[in-house]
Amino acid sequence: MNREQSIEFIQAIEDTKALERAILDIIDELKSEGSKEIADGLEQLIPISNNRFSVIGQKELLQESKRRAISILKSEPQFNHVSEKEACCIVERVLGNVQLYLQDMFKRQPHTKCTDSILSMQKCFDIGNEYDLQHIVYALLRAVFPLARIEEYQDAGACAVRKDICIDEFDIAIELKCTRDSLSAKKLSEEVASDIVHYDNKNIFLLIYDKARIIDNIDVFRDTYEKTDMSKNVKVFVML
Repeated sequence: MNREQSIEFIQAIEDTKALERAILDIIDELKSEGSKEIADGLEQLIPISNNRFSVIGQKELLQESKRRAISILKSEPQFNHVSEKEACCIVERVLGNVQLYLQDMFKRQPHTKCTDSILSMQKCFDIGNEYDLQHIVYALLRAVFPLARIEEYQDAGACAVRKDICIDEFDIAIELKCTRDSLSAKKLSEEVASDIVHYDNKNIFLLIYDKARIIDNIDVFRDTYEKTDMSKNVKVFVML
């Protein structure tokens, strides 16, 4: 089967065990045709019923696993060589340097030959909330990860959680926060801890724009939440 046929086949499956067998067969086909990188990505989903998604219902487990398998099969060939570890390093680099991008794009004096549109954009630019931040970060990540998605809702049992940005083929979730005067440090800490606990992704990245300056010690804050769940790869970034 080619990739389009494999996707159609996966979409029709209605059982987790059948899905696992199908993915294993597709992996063998991909390896035989030399598509080792895509095969390696699919192998990260196996086993399905005994991995971290087993805590959720079978129906949701099936749909989540199918979606991730299809996302990997749809990945662009030029990005197939990127491993999950390398993808995480790229996301870390982007989130760790968003502030530099904002400074150069909106604060640095533009070249004299730039048009007035650049100057006008700089004069009115301001990050007012996390949706503004999401818009910027999503655009930056899409340049590297074309399959990145925004606003994904996940059923976490007692409640539904919203992931700001997801990169499915590398099991990455990104949460963005912008502090405000009405948000206490305690409330922020509770939100961050809740996100880490409830997100089912293996790689979780949090970028906090501390606009209201409510975080007293950034190093302590970062260390605390990067060690909340050692079964997950959690990285916290704070920009001022």
